[in-house]
Amino acid sequence: MKRLIFILIFGLVLIGITFFLYSELENQKKEIELKNKTIEQYKQNLTNSLQKIYELEKRIEELEKSNQEKEILIKNKTSEIEKLNSKLEENQIQIQQLKNKLENELNKFEKTKKEYEQLIEQINSTMSWFSQNAYFPEGYKWESDIFLKLVQDECIYKNKLNVPCITHFFEHSAMSLRYKTEELGGKKDYLQSIKETILRGYGDCEDYALMLKAILNTLKEKNQNLDIKLSYAAASSGSRYIIYPLKNNEDEYWYYPDSTEKEGLRLNDSYFYVVCYYDKETNFGHCANAASNNKLSSAKDVFLLENADVFEPQNGYYLGKISEEFKICSKAKRDSNFLACENKEISLVITDKDIYTINNESEWIGLEDKIKNIQKILENKN
Repeated sequence: MKRLIFILIFGLVLIGITFFLYSELENQKKEIELKNKTIEQYKQNLTNSLQKIYELEKRIEELEKSNQEKEILIKNKTSEIEKLNSKLEENQIQIQQLKNKLENELNKFEKTKKEYEQLIEQINSTMSWFSQNAYFPEGYKWESDIFLKLVQDECIYKNKLNVPCITHFFEHSAMSLRYKTEELGGKKDYLQSIKETILRGYGDCEDYALMLKAILNTLKEKNQNLDIKLSYAAASSGSRYIIYPLKNNEDEYWYYPDSTEKEGLRLNDSYFYVVCYYDKETNFGHCANAASNNKLSSAKDVFLLENADVFEPQNGYYLGKISEEFKICSKAKRDSNFLACENKEISLVITDKDIYTINNESEWIGLEDKIKNIQKILENKN
């Protein structure tokens, strides 16, 4: 019985132990399952983490590659920037050099502009000089006033102005002019003003011609209401002036009795000029006077002198017509030949306001043209 009880108790104990062990086993199994789940979760998390790490490493690799490319790009750009900076510095140096050059050019221009303006003033002054010497000066010297009265009273007779009479009184009057070059007077040759010629008492061909032009202009102004003809003399060799003093209206004046008088233009219809040309016979230049019906307003009008009468300012000789005995120079030589034109080709003309010359380009040009050319230069520079 005891043994049965023992066996029963032992069995119960064994069952209890078994149940306890089973219960523990179940608990451990659950714990293991839970841990397995946890492990699986960890494993999954690890897998996810590894995936993320892989992706991150890949991204890092891409970023490193991108950074390398950017570094290369930055390096290239830096090199380009350095080149651009170097070019910029060169450009800045060039700009500064150009600025300095421009400032120098502007300074030169201002200097040149002032010189041109001074030149224009000088040319205007020269043109004023010709205007001032377009008429005979009255009230300057008593000798010249007596001369002008003699010419007015004695050289105009029966509505005829005898040019040789005027030239006669150059020497045979109180003014008492004589022909002499400035070199003989110890001075450099130049065109004297009329007052200088009167004061010195001498002059050469251009001085005589300038004075005769001024006298004719003055007589024209003083006798505007009279129809006065001009006459010259074509003197033969050895002829002399013969003047018979005026006593009454029937007396006449004779000039060059062995010559033929040349009837010329009318005083009020004429314009008077100084014309200069090369004289082959003397191998020198010479200046005479020309009377024309045409008024010259600019250098381009020079060819309007065709058919003008040319006469000698020292004695009133008739020398011929422009277009016959004389020509207007139209083709200047580029050499040292006097006045650069052929024999008796007019290469210089003096008007009441200007002086016209022919240049090496065979162009007639006056002081007024030079002023216009200078003004064009200044306008273009501005």
